[in-house]
Amino acid sequence: MDELNAAQAQLGRALDEARAGEDRVLAAKVREEGERFVKVLNGLLAMARLHAPDNHAFDQPVRDLEGSLARLVDFIGVVHLLTVEDQVYINEIRIRLEGTDAVRDLGGKLRPHQVGGVSFHAPLSDPQIRALVSTLGAAPEGERPRGALSDALARKKLEVVELSGLHRFRMSGESPQASVRDAKAVAVRAVALIDEIVAATPEAESFREDQADMFDALGQAWLPADCNRALATWQRALDYWSGVEKSGGLLPPQAAKRDAVAQRASVLRCATG
Repeated sequence: MDELNAAQAQLGRALDEARAGEDRVLAAKVREEGERFVKVLNGLLAMARLHAPDNHAFDQPVRDLEGSLARLVDFIGVVHLLTVEDQVYINEIRIRLEGTDAVRDLGGKLRPHQVGGVSFHAPLSDPQIRALVSTLGAAPEGERPRGALSDALARKKLEVVELSGLHRFRMSGESPQASVRDAKAVAVRAVALIDEIVAATPEAESFREDQADMFDALGQAWLPADCNRALATWQRALDYWSGVEKSGGLLPPQAAKRDAVAQRASVLRCATG
């Protein structure tokens, strides 16, 4: 029996070492391909300021970006590109690109749109990449530039591309508890305001997804102090996504949001009994 236990323990250690080795290899692949992806995307956005997307100058870099994104999707599934101040990450792996300004430049190009991240739920074709680059390279619009940009992507049938807001590093000495309180106060006010707009304005249907996002944020802000209020708030978000699904209009990025909310609610139910 002791020999069996020892053999099982040895096998467990060997499997853990193998997984760790695989993780390191995968991280290296993602970092290498991510560096290529960031550099090419930054270059394309710079070109978009000078040329129309059908210009032949785009042909080779578009092919390069198409191949790079396809490889990243093959490696890790959904590709999350995140810019934080002067740094860039691909799925939590920092992309450095030593000796170039591409990392800092990319964040600077997205920031005027109030965009800090771009998620790719599937590879993109040549025409889709040209449409994406021309949209991201355009001047920001209105008081809600990220929303306007999302609408423009939807009109161009780029539903597999999802935008996220700006991010920053926590300052030295900044209290996480204070950040949570601030986030809760903002979320409460925002949800109440959007509720009023949607209820009072029939034309405000475009705010529904923002409303669901706010319900999700508010649910997270109630934790850990008030599980019941968190669950009730998340249920409102799930009710919205359920309605969209029944109407046949649930897109892949929206389904991902719904599943994330449902997962959080499910875990919390288990934790609270």
